[in-house]
Amino acid sequence: MDLLTGMPNVSYFSKFGDDFLRKLLKQAGQVDVIYFDISSLHSYNDHFGFLQGNQLIKKCREIIRASFQEGLTLRYVDDSFLTITAPSQLKKLMPEIQKKVADFSADKVTTVRAGVYQVKEMEPATSAVDKAHLTLRYMGDDRHKAYQVYNTSVKKPFEVQDYLMGHFEEALSQNWLKVYYQPKKICNFEAVSR
Repeated sequence: MDLLTGMPNVSYFSKFGDDFLRKLLKQAGQVDVIYFDISSLHSYNDHFGFLQGNQLIKKCREIIRASFQEGLTLRYVDDSFLTITAPSQLKKLMPEIQKKVADFSADKVTTVRAGVYQVKEMEPATSAVDKAHLTLRYMGDDRHKAYQVYNTSVKKPFEVQDYLMGHFEEALSQNWLKVYYQPKKICNFEAVSR
């Protein structure tokens, strides 16, 4: 159990996540894995202090848990929460969740955002969470978007990045990279690899 929130934590998820996902998938036919993150909690803590930040985390627990009573909600890592639930009314619920969190927060701006992965066939729960987290990362710093659902446009940039990082050494050793110099001023150059 998480000491701050009293919720199940990542250890609980590691032990029981697959079983819970399998059971819910069998009952509902599809499962939403929702990865919530408190926006800019580190700056919030810097400005208002850790005690106020802890209060915000506890309030998020209360709001998210109340919104998804039928599912499994846990504190995942740092300032993130995870909910595994039957397909939800996220489009309706997310604005309500964001408003409640913002209304409670000391700055009246800090709120939560979510990445969502919809599980249609059984897969490891950790894989589903990774996809939900990737979706949240895909959103970047766009605070105008409350949530994003995983799709091929979310997947593509990360696949390209993984490919490039995985093949960089090979490209160097095979001389696939060429260096071109672009003059910026008379006294210096910028090297560009293509």
